[in-house]
Amino acid sequence: GREIKSPCYLGVQGIEDGGINLSFAVYCPGMYYVKAKRMMNRELLLMCERNGIRLGMPQIVVHEPAELPVNEPVETPVSEPADAPVSEPAETLKK
Repeated sequence: GREIKSPCYLGVQGIEDGGINLSFAVYCPGMYYVKAKRMMNRELLLMCERNGIRLGMPQIVVHEPAELPVNEPVETPVSEPADAPVSEPAETLKK
């Protein structure tokens, strides 16, 4: 009826560089969806821990210079070679 049923394994959804995506489902009344999902995720995490399965967590690696540059000129990329002729602005050419 209206109770939360045991989770069921639906299969492998994909294999990526960082791991394997597995799909599980839990059937419950809509008002218990969030609670059931959290309970299922917690049980899956505990099962992994009990079996020595380490789950990778996304990480952001930030590299900072030892000192920040102060008032240094910024080089901008040049789309034309340095020895290319300089063209006149369009207004000058119309005269």
